[in-house]
Amino acid sequence: MAGVGRLTSIRIALLQLHPGESPRESFEIGAEGCRRAQKLGADICLLPEIWSHGYRFFDPATQGSLEEWRDSSMSWDSEFVRGFRELAKELSIAIGFSFLEASDRGPRNAFALADMRGEIVLKYAKVHVCLHALERNCAPGEDFYVAPLHTRSSPVIVGAMICYDREFPEAARILALKGAEIVLVPNACHLDDHRLGQLKTRAFENKIVLAMTNYPSSAGHGNGRSVGISAIAFSNTDARSSDDNKQSQYREILMVEGGPEEGIFTFDVDLDELRSYRENAIWGGRHRRPDTYQILTERIVEAGPDPHSLIN
Repeated sequence: MAGVGRLTSIRIALLQLHPGESPRESFEIGAEGCRRAQKLGADICLLPEIWSHGYRFFDPATQGSLEEWRDSSMSWDSEFVRGFRELAKELSIAIGFSFLEASDRGPRNAFALADMRGEIVLKYAKVHVCLHALERNCAPGEDFYVAPLHTRSSPVIVGAMICYDREFPEAARILALKGAEIVLVPNACHLDDHRLGQLKTRAFENKIVLAMTNYPSSAGHGNGRSVGISAIAFSNTDARSSDDNKQSQYREILMVEGGPEEGIFTFDVDLDELRSYRENAIWGGRHRRPDTYQILTERIVEAGPDPHSLIN
């Protein structure tokens, strides 16, 4: 990850902001954050999960609350989505934002990436909906997607996953196999060291850059700790080298971590360095054995032998 100035270096801004009380107010807060990030040299801005509603759902004890929440979902032609598209074009940056999407299957936890021309280049609906919480009222997505994103510095292949998706190794692996170089992760939860360790592992094992934006502690459903994580865990890594004695040097992959309060946190990605590492390092898809992985697509839940049957 190199500094600003190289033609292949892009800057990602994590907008760890407190949401508004309405989609309109949240848009205005997000827009101001994007303007600040653009002045910091950002190529890509990322807002937290369901930014349109501040990750608020409904009160199950209040009659009509569920219906009101459902009715508040919005289309891809809504003022909220159009506003971020126009802002991205105005600022000549990419903006990743999520919102409660109206669909024929019910509301969805959706993500959009608008490029510097104001075009939506990536659409995604959260696959791993939290069935253990009110989010179970969202209809799940059905696949993971990647798309080329043109920036002022260089084009890059971008994917997305949302919050709980990062708990499942398959999500990041699928995105990596589809060619994602950078994965954007809008988030809304309490992040502890275990989950941050998970994110570092996802980046390391798949050779992808991860950018995760969480809500600040003031929002009530986040505790900050937004992170930018590099894919490059070692320097001098060359899987093609015949020199078994060649030593790779450990590198810290945590590039930036926010505190609990509001803030905008940036980090830089050197795409030349990233692509060289992805081509040469041994992790990711290089040495997979998919012929042995059939169980991964079977509909079982932590099946296994009875431990008592293993005792002679």
